[in-house]
Amino acid sequence: DSFAMTGSGTSTLLLFTIGGSNAFVLFSTTDGVNFTPTVLTVSSGLPATGSGVQIGYAFYTNNTFMLAPNGGSGKLYLIQYPTNFASLASPVAATVIATNSSLPTGNAGNWLDFSYNAAAGLLALHPNASTPISLYALPSNNFSGLALLASTNLSFSTSTGVNGNETGDTALAGTNEIYTLDTSAGLQATTIAFAAAPIPPTITTQPVGGSVYTTASNFTFNVAAQGTQPLTYQWQYNTVSNISTATNIPGATNNSLVLSPLTTNSSGWYDVEISNAGGATNSIAVQLTVSAPLSNPSVSVMWSLPADNSQPYLDTGYNTRGLAFDPATMTVVVAEHASANIYGLNATNGQYKFTITTPSTGLPSGSIFPVGQVGVGDDGVLYVCNVSSYQPGQQSGSDDFSIVSFPYVADGSGTNPPAPYQAWLGDPGNYLTSTATGNGATYSGGDRWGDSFAVRGGGVNTQILLGTYEDLNNQFGTGPGTNIAILTTTDGQNFTPTTLVITDPTQPNGMPSSGFAYLGVAWGSSNTFWTKSPGFNLRQIRFDLASGTGTVIQSFATTAGAGSLSTLDGIGLDNANNILAGVQTSDDPNDLELFQIPSLGFPPQAYYQAFFGAYNPNINGNAATTIKFPYIFSLDANNGILGLIYSVPLLPFNIVSTNSGGHQVLTWQSVVGHTYQVQSTPALHGTVPATWSNVGSPVTASSSGTLSYTNTSYAGSALYYRVMAR
Repeated sequence: DSFAMTGSGTSTLLLFTIGGSNAFVLFSTTDGVNFTPTVLTVSSGLPATGSGVQIGYAFYTNNTFMLAPNGGSGKLYLIQYPTNFASLASPVAATVIATNSSLPTGNAGNWLDFSYNAAAGLLALHPNASTPISLYALPSNNFSGLALLASTNLSFSTSTGVNGNETGDTALAGTNEIYTLDTSAGLQATTIAFAAAPIPPTITTQPVGGSVYTTASNFTFNVAAQGTQPLTYQWQYNTVSNISTATNIPGATNNSLVLSPLTTNSSGWYDVEISNAGGATNSIAVQLTVSAPLSNPSVSVMWSLPADNSQPYLDTGYNTRGLAFDPATMTVVVAEHASANIYGLNATNGQYKFTITTPSTGLPSGSIFPVGQVGVGDDGVLYVCNVSSYQPGQQSGSDDFSIVSFPYVADGSGTNPPAPYQAWLGDPGNYLTSTATGNGATYSGGDRWGDSFAVRGGGVNTQILLGTYEDLNNQFGTGPGTNIAILTTTDGQNFTPTTLVITDPTQPNGMPSSGFAYLGVAWGSSNTFWTKSPGFNLRQIRFDLASGTGTVIQSFATTAGAGSLSTLDGIGLDNANNILAGVQTSDDPNDLELFQIPSLGFPPQAYYQAFFGAYNPNINGNAATTIKFPYIFSLDANNGILGLIYSVPLLPFNIVSTNSGGHQVLTWQSVVGHTYQVQSTPALHGTVPATWSNVGSPVTASSSGTLSYTNTSYAGSALYYRVMAR
């Protein structure tokens, strides 16, 4: 008997009532032609209905419609339905969210439908031929603002009869015309001599700030608002969040503000004033921080390859996940799982050298990715692993993790590579030592392996380090996601794993959290390794293969000074020179960040950033970095590959003072080739600058590590010490 309509094309909605109930049918379409119904039910908030149909209803705004029920209550109800109603199974609950009692109660409150114009904020009503056509103000942002503006009667005789069925319709055309149909009287078009009061602007989407680097091409603020057109925008800037003192930005008069180029002077607070004939409003003030990248003369970029889909190993589909470096042949190798290929690049310029198409031999086809990570031993042997799954039906047999080796790559050309050798097949997590098990460790099997991978040594001294994926509610396996495995060999070909049970004294339960090593492992010095995943601390772990245990000996959440550890992953280390590198997947754009690794208990210190060539999201955090002095190579999935060359930097350092045998011992971190001079002074404060005197002779560090000075006597006045490095 009546229906309401809004939108057009694929956004068209049709609303019908169900007679004798507080239920409705809302039709939607995905092609603009064919419609699908969803039943809406209102369980409370509306008066009980009789056997008749509801006639007076119309769409309002923001997934709502208004209803004037039968019965003369004089109330107008606002009903809201879910925005995703079309994806829900009928019936879907709708809710009365507001009530307005300003309607007249004449004609038993039964309307010949009514019409609403959200842009003008007007509602047109007509009960029947014997009552006036009425025009109400009803702002789209203020349902309580219903107010009668004007009314008029039908101009022709109503003697043709009473509209007993109360059938008819009303259509409001903009702000100037009302069309009225009464089936017992006729059809009338009424001109409205009315100018609707402008609706003041309201902001529907606030601008959002952020943190970027000057290497980004631009930064854009966006705002969305509604109200009577035209809307005028004026963006403002100040260095504090005080809108009243903000400064207008010349020419910034659109709903978007694009800042380009970006400088550190672009940092500050931004807001926008939006105005129209009805008034003005301000957005919230949001902060933008623009930072200059860390730089250091000891590092330079040799080459950069953006992920632009120009090559299989430069795709934007998370397919390239592994990277390694062979200094003997100056070859960078990358693993790409879509084609299960290994690609060789010239380490000096990044140019393509060769493709190895055979590493999938021996790698389980039922795993998540047939090729995951890649590593190169000190003897030039190439190791490739897949990514396991341990999901029912995905693996063939009970073993879906394997490591394949190439006994040699003679000249780095990739031509005629030897047949791959299966160095390991099975679940590395099933190999707990009896000692570790006896300490109460348990293991249920089912970890996901192959997302993090590191190789060191050569021949019978080769060791392979593996971390496990975080549990993610058993999405990728049933294991705990806290295991570490180390594989060793006695013949240089066949490997045996040891599953390490890790103890972390920094955690309340003495155990690391699930996933702490799933996206970043790197060998440390001697019997240590490092782990880093996004959201986890940087940890150094000392291990004992005989007992199958590992203990966290250093754990860092922050850095000393600039830089961040929170989202770092894909790490690599130069242990001889105390250098750590990893990928920052939260920076815009992503970058490779270099740190001086922790020494003497102090946090790592960031000192250099190199940005990847593409500016794409890396929501999975897949990355890999390898360091072999003086070269660093890094892969950021979806963003590209970087090649750096570096020397050992001289950075600010701390001094640790201890007492040993009644003597004062000063110890500090040292860098190979640099000279250190201990100095002292009796006073630091006062009007006269401190006078520093050399203590002993300067010492040149023969290797990176630590140096120390021992004061064997406490005689005389107190002294302050410092160490000068050159």
